Order: sequence, then structure tokens, then C-alpha cells
Amino acid sequence: MSHWRTFLDSDVIRYVDLGDQEVTLQIKQVKKGKVTGKSGQAKGKAMILFEGREKPLGAGAAILETIGKMYGNDTRKWPGKWITIYPDHNVMFGSEKVGGVRVRPTIPNVTAPGDKKESA
Repeated sequence: MSHWRTFLDSDVIRYVDLGDQEVTLQIKQVKKGKVTGKSGQAKGKAMILFEGREKPLGAGAAILETIGKMYGNDTRKWPGKWITIYPDHNVMFGSEKVGGVRVRPTIPNVTAPGDKKESA
């Protein structure tokens, strides 16, 4: 099934882009950026870019805190590290269920580049 949101353009990875799959990716870079929400208002986010992936993940405090607990709070040390992202269809924004992307709070078991490929 293709969620209707997959037909809308987005500059960042969304939960609908993942389907029902989790994906393990290698961080390439973390930089400042903005994500435009449903209201049309742009909000500051960290943009996490990945090796071999065109779109970044727009990360807020929950995602950054999860990665920080695994790899430390210095984002300059995150490139080369691996994370697993997954769709969470129960993410709420106010009283509305909007869905979102989350990060597994454990370091993926990836021993060498190419051992665990992205699947989405």
C-alpha cells in the first residue's frame, strides 16, 4: 500500500518513506537546517545526512538525544557511526496522530561498511 503522503514532495526522510521497515544507515554529516511543517512554518532542525542516501533526516530533540546517548553529545564525532531508523505511526502533534521517524536506542551490529545495507 502506498500512503497518500508518498505522493507529496519532501526534502527529508518521512515515516511514510520507510513503509513498515527499519533501516540501518551510516551517518555522513550533521548540520543545521529547517523543516517546513503542515502549517507552512519552518522550524530549525538538525539535518542528519547519510552515506548513499539523498534525503537527510530532519532531527529534533528526541532523535538527537537518542543518538547522543549512544555516541556522545559532540555531533562532530557522529560521522561514520551507524543508526537504525524506523517509522512510528503513533507520533502525536498536539491531539493529532501524525506519524514520525524514530531512532532505535541501541548501536547497530555493523562490523564493516556493506555488512548491513539499507533496505528502504
